[in-house]
Amino acid sequence: MLTLMIEVGNGLDRPTVGREQNIHHALSLADRGYVLENGRIVLEGTCAELSQNSHIRQHYLGL
Repeated sequence: MLTLMIEVGNGLDRPTVGREQNIHHALSLADRGYVLENGRIVLEGTCAELSQNSHIRQHYLGL
């Protein structure tokens, strides 16, 4: 579903906001990401930045 939302948004040249539990999938599709914990944004950045972040790697990617 997230893939379809992004394709539609790109086709309309509009920003798209989506929510995805699978961080690997989300980082492969999005340009930017925001990490929410308890309803608050705790991290944000490009997907390249987030995938290299030690907090993300440990807590969400299991690396």
